[in-house]
Amino acid sequence: MSTDDPTVMSGEQRKAAGRARGVRRMREIAAEDQAKREKLTAELLADLGRVPSALDRVNVASLAAAHVRAERLRTRGRSDLEERRQITQLMRATGLRPQPVTAPQVDPVKELDDYFSGAES
Repeated sequence: MSTDDPTVMSGEQRKAAGRARGVRRMREIAAEDQAKREKLTAELLADLGRVPSALDRVNVASLAAAHVRAERLRTRGRSDLEERRQITQLMRATGLRPQPVTAPQVDPVKELDDYFSGAES
């Protein structure tokens, strides 16, 4: 079945076009994942509450990569159990914890004055 129509693609041309689309999409996915990793890394480092050390930066980057990979697997309907285990293991092994949140310092006398002055109004 030979045609002289130049718009009809051969099987090999269709395969090449499909590969090109696949490569293009993989690059898009890689760029999306990198943006997600960078955003999460910045958020985690900001939440430390202290100046991050080099080890903190490496650990946070690893955590962010595992988290993004787990999300990608989950959205595809695949199991992300291994990545979740890796995240838990990384957090336990590194001891990466934010500084404890300190309660705001409250002046009890001022609080009582405010309470009683509001009750009389």
